[in-house]
Amino acid sequence: MRRSLTYYWRTHVAVACGAAVATAVLTGALLVGDSVRGSLRDLTLSRLGEIDVALLGERPFGAALGERFERELETPVRRAEILMLRGSAVHSESRARASDVGLLGVDARFSELYPEYPAIDFESGERGVFPPVVLNRALAEELGAAVGEQVLLSFERPAEIPRETLVGRQDAADTVRVLRLTVAAIAADRGPGSFALTANQTRPFNAFLELGRLQRALFGREAAERINLILVALPDEPEAPTTDRLEAALRASLGEDDVGLDVRRRDDHLLVLSREFVLRPALGDALAAFASDRGVPSQPVLTYLANSIAAGERSVPYSTITALDASDADALGPFRLIGGEAAPVLADDEILLDAWTAEDLGAEPGDEIVVTYYVVGEGDE
Repeated sequence: MRRSLTYYWRTHVAVACGAAVATAVLTGALLVGDSVRGSLRDLTLSRLGEIDVALLGERPFGAALGERFERELETPVRRAEILMLRGSAVHSESRARASDVGLLGVDARFSELYPEYPAIDFESGERGVFPPVVLNRALAEELGAAVGEQVLLSFERPAEIPRETLVGRQDAADTVRVLRLTVAAIAADRGPGSFALTANQTRPFNAFLELGRLQRALFGREAAERINLILVALPDEPEAPTTDRLEAALRASLGEDDVGLDVRRRDDHLLVLSREFVLRPALGDALAAFASDRGVPSQPVLTYLANSIAAGERSVPYSTITALDASDADALGPFRLIGGEAAPVLADDEILLDAWTAEDLGAEPGDEIVVTYYVVGEGDE
């Protein structure tokens, strides 16, 4: 063995050096991996502070949902109601622009979820002619904005009916809102200034406004008390509720307005309308199951816009046309013709006209009617 080591010493030295280099590389990779994981963990914890649960709605809902949620949970929690939008920011003088900006309407409760960091404060900062806004450092650097300067924030006003659809189109002046604001302070890119619900290392662009001001700008004074995000800090273990308990409390606290429904009571029935273009299938199925479980008859109805209803050379423009299952007469009762008798069950190629439309078209039973309408595409266009 000794003679072998002596004779092949150069080979053994090379192998030993290679092993040392490989060990150093693997050790360094492990250390770098641990460092990256630790950095990502610290970054996430800094962004979320003491937030444990985020309730983010696809559409704005009433701020009272947070109170109902906490009441159903039967556990005291700390929560903050927030209105969060995406928009763009422009420096009023240099015209430097930033896109994909998070616009957050907050109050003091938001900063309370970050007790280790300075609060987002609108009062103690720079006062200007225009309302205050607090930018985080990433956005301030992107715009080259300093405290006391003015920025323009642009955002789209929400629509219950998609604007890309036929009945949802509106002028740009009705859909985009622009606010001129004074930079009151610049928040650090840690803690509340770095708030984001996305899991990446990119520094978010955040602009913080007073909650009431952003609500009024978005919804007007008539429906100002609306938000789309609730942040919740749960109590420490073992009092913290389980995920199943959180989901059950949320389901029990939801009201019709929170899920986009408009419920109207009539003499002997309820009319459940969608605030959106149509009822979502899951919601429609849930309503039908609710009625069935209680032995209550229900009738699904779809009302759409007909570009024209024509008979021969005469036509009626832009009328509503309604589809329903006329064979289910027990749900709403039979349709009555002008003579008082029940209307017949329709075949696939038949239609009922009301008296006004029939008179305007000069149509009689048996005449051919042509209905023209737009077909909705895959992207709701």
